[in-house]
Amino acid sequence: MWVRLTLEDAALDALPTTRPGWSSEPALPSDSSLSLLVAGDNPVNQMLIGALLKKMGHRVDLVDNGRAAVEAAAARR
Repeated sequence: MWVRLTLEDAALDALPTTRPGWSSEPALPSDSSLSLLVAGDNPVNQMLIGALLKKMGHRVDLVDNGRAAVEAAAARR
């Protein structure tokens, strides 16, 4: 399964910190965390998505571009 998220550069201070039904607790029990490979060419977006996914209890590998993602995925098989 593939999921693609596109994050725009934005003032994070303008984003709400909480939403009804949202929690800062991990969405999955620790034994069902995911191992995710995230490719993005913007270092700020990489830091943001990496921090959010780790806070949710997932393992995250970050790479700079699609070619590096393909190489990283092939190395893990």
